[in-house]
Amino acid sequence: MPIRMTMKLRRISLGLTQAQVAAQLGVATVTVHRWEIGQRTPGIRQAMRLAQVLDYPVTELFPLTDPQPSLSTILQEPPDGLSVGENRKDG
Repeated sequence: MPIRMTMKLRRISLGLTQAQVAAQLGVATVTVHRWEIGQRTPGIRQAMRLAQVLDYPVTELFPLTDPQPSLSTILQEPPDGLSVGENRKDG
């Protein structure tokens, strides 16, 4: 089930409105609305707080869909466009 549907169904099952969830998280109601329609995704801190408000495990609210790469894979494969030993420079 998509994350947005899990959030919405859990919120409704607890009898909470988007405004109530938003107030508990300290965000605008439109922010919760955007999460629920899939227009935005909460950041890590917001996701942790949202899981607490919804009394739902964050790992189930935001499951990992891709397996995490092993450390050896991370160390062997430089980011796209970079060579090993090259530093990324912003603007």
